[in-house]
Amino acid sequence: TEEGEIVGFYGYIPHDYTHEGKLVRGLIATTSYVRAAHRGAALPLFMKAHRYETDFHYTDGGPNKAIYPILERFGYHHQESATMHLYPVSASLGNPLRWATGMARLFNSAAGSLPEGGKIIMDPEEALACAAFPDQKLRRHVSLETLSWYLKSGSSPRYFVGWCDEQGILQCYLVGFVKKKSILDALVIADYAFSTEESRAALDHLIAEVSRQPSTFQ
Repeated sequence: TEEGEIVGFYGYIPHDYTHEGKLVRGLIATTSYVRAAHRGAALPLFMKAHRYETDFHYTDGGPNKAIYPILERFGYHHQESATMHLYPVSASLGNPLRWATGMARLFNSAAGSLPEGGKIIMDPEEALACAAFPDQKLRRHVSLETLSWYLKSGSSPRYFVGWCDEQGILQCYLVGFVKKKSILDALVIADYAFSTEESRAALDHLIAEVSRQPSTFQ
């Protein structure tokens, strides 16, 4: 306002991507808000944000339905499908239903295996470098720096568990958090990557271990 009061805002999260070996700079729209008495400021804020699309891969990760027509008019592509990976977490014996359901799911899942040598890490800074993760599809750019930033940002704690080979190169990892439900706690995989089929089996093993004993990896 003319008096210097903030009555609306629009936020971005820098989120670079990789595609066929090339870095694609990205921005993801995050929280936006305009007070009811100043709704006229909403469109100008969006227009300022939209101008970045010439220099960045620009994504609106969670628009409300009211803004869909505006995004479509400006040429945004609507991606309807999304996949969330959930794994049951070993629960306390104090809740038999949660424990029994979790154990049944865990024992019926393939745990994979870890290659000989190397080590499990719980902090990206323990690795010396990242392997070259396949990027045939547009995917989030991964580096030790971006992983460390991702873990330190936000208000909810996240798990990071990775496997490094004997040279200290990060070959696979998962980033996740435990979502507590009334019936069953679940490990939600927010991000993951593996460099080879061998490290994919190692990733399966890490997921199974975190699901069985999440407190061990905090």
